[in-house]
Amino acid sequence: MPIVDTNVLVRFLAEDDLQQSARAYALVREIQDGRRSVILPEAVVAETVFVLANPKTYGLDRETIRRKLGFVLSLSRVKVHEKRTLLRALEIYVEAPALSFIDSLCAAHARSIPDKTVLSFDRDFRNVDGIHWEEP
Repeated sequence: MPIVDTNVLVRFLAEDDLQQSARAYALVREIQDGRRSVILPEAVVAETVFVLANPKTYGLDRETIRRKLGFVLSLSRVKVHEKRTLLRALEIYVEAPALSFIDSLCAAHARSIPDKTVLSFDRDFRNVDGIHWEEP
């Protein structure tokens, strides 16, 4: 199963390059139709959020990013390690605007473990439901 790189995902979600976006769209159609399966690494999702949110590139708002990436992640033939955690991270990313996506991902991982603790100097974790924050 092939791995999808950030640039393919960005072309599909941003639709900013006519030829590459069309090819990325065709790939997603193959995935939707069950003709192809792909692996989407967690790091690719994180980089995609960074690129789409960055005001120097696309400057998309958090809800748009959550909706667009959520669609891709919800496809059954898109294989992601801990898909539920990534989807939860996108929700936290929208709910807690002071957190970066990486911090949202840390919070989502914390929600999935018994301890539910995030050790960080970043006090913005205090405002995330379902986790315990403490400074190291």
